[in-house]
Amino acid sequence: MKKLETWKTIQFIIFILFSILCFFTVVTNGDVQVAISNTPALKNVCILLWGILFISFIFIFVDFTLYAREKKDMNDLAYIVKSDPVAKIANRAGIDSILSKYHGKPVPEHFAILMISLSNLADINQEYSRLDGNRTIRAFSIILQSATMNKMFVGRNSGDRFIVIIENASPETILLFKERLNDKVEERNSNEKNPKIEYKIATAFHENVIIHDVSDFIALANKRLDEA
Repeated sequence: MKKLETWKTIQFIIFILFSILCFFTVVTNGDVQVAISNTPALKNVCILLWGILFISFIFIFVDFTLYAREKKDMNDLAYIVKSDPVAKIANRAGIDSILSKYHGKPVPEHFAILMISLSNLADINQEYSRLDGNRTIRAFSIILQSATMNKMFVGRNSGDRFIVIIENASPETILLFKERLNDKVEERNSNEKNPKIEYKIATAFHENVIIHDVSDFIALANKRLDEA
């Protein structure tokens, strides 16, 4: 797709340059104007030439339009494939696409994974309804995204489990995220109409732990979350 876009752009630039050259040749050269005016055959050739240029412009414009529509459809399809339909954030496929660039490679020093579970989701589903449970999942996803300040990746790892990936982490940024998350959860829970949100959180950071691969981060975060 990228090569096609580049090729069509080159075609369009060549077309514009050729059209400008033709236009200035006719407008700025008096002899050409006189020859065209006095020679019907030449005038017909010029009319055909301008017609071909106009048709070429239409074809290129249609190509760009169809390409833009196809690209949008592909992006929409990719979003559907990698997006969780309930949480409206990345699903396991979306998470894997982010983590795939780290597989088999040393993980950067400032890389961190936070595993978070909506620990009372089963209670919400039972006490209220599954629909209310889905609404709570969506609300919690919005809270997570807001707490990251658009500087971290958020995904839904499984039913009640979420993941936050920080590629430029520090103890301070992790602490700030946890504080913002806690504040926003408390703010939502202050409204008695909403099912109360309870969550657990675990962090996998380099710290003093030897971690070789991104899978070690995930395993460590899950282990700490289960023990929380």
